[in-house]
Amino acid sequence: MSELGDHEADEPPVADAVVARLDGILDDFASAVADASTVSHAVRIDRIARLEKPRAASAALQAAESVRFAQSQVAEQMAANVHPEQICRGIAEQIGLACRISPVTAARRLNTARAWWCELPDTYSQLLAGNLHERIAETVASETRHLDAEKRRTVDQQLTTAGLTRMGSKAATGCIRKIAYEADRAGYVQRGRTERRHRRVGIGTRHHGGIEQLSAGRARRRLLRRATATRRYRQSRRRWPDPGPDHGRHLGRAAHRTNRSR
Repeated sequence: MSELGDHEADEPPVADAVVARLDGILDDFASAVADASTVSHAVRIDRIARLEKPRAASAALQAAESVRFAQSQVAEQMAANVHPEQICRGIAEQIGLACRISPVTAARRLNTARAWWCELPDTYSQLLAGNLHERIAETVASETRHLDAEKRRTVDQQLTTAGLTRMGSKAATGCIRKIAYEADRAGYVQRGRTERRHRRVGIGTRHHGGIEQLSAGRARRRLLRRATATRRYRQSRRRWPDPGPDHGRHLGRAAHRTNRSR
């Protein structure tokens, strides 16, 4: 066998077509970075603005692949007669391993991707077109999670009508919260109460070291107790100041003067 044949045999198999195209895009980005040619400031600004679109579109594509992967995994598990309580286990771990993130973060990403894919079609289409920032799309998914599928689609349409793509981050967040609150006021308030009860806060101790995970309410009560104890200690120090090393000598002089006056 020739050297060319040996070299071809040692090469890895051809990757997926989409993966190959993505690799080509990465190569184009690297070539653009290496290009040191002089261009005008307007061209630089146009490039910066246009690069926001592939960032959003890549997030939309990643969400679609995540949802399809989860669907295929569930289908295989059901076909293998996996116990109902075991269904969906291991999906977030595999996505987290692929994205190099924790399983908890991967599960949150997957939930957001499912919301875009199934219940927020307008938001997802704008994200895929590169007209909506990924962070704003995530805010839409998080602020509408107390709604059912029908109300969520209605809110999605209202946000599109309101011109969400033309707003800044702060204005878009306010608009999303307002419309989500108007859709179901009681559910919005109840969601906040439930999350406050289940939220976890990490508190570090100076003497023992490490971080202790507590609920938000318990952490607040513990911090209040610490602040109260510190305030009372400082007040007691002001009320009874430290006498110092010469306190006994001063008391002896005061007693001597008292005896002489008598």
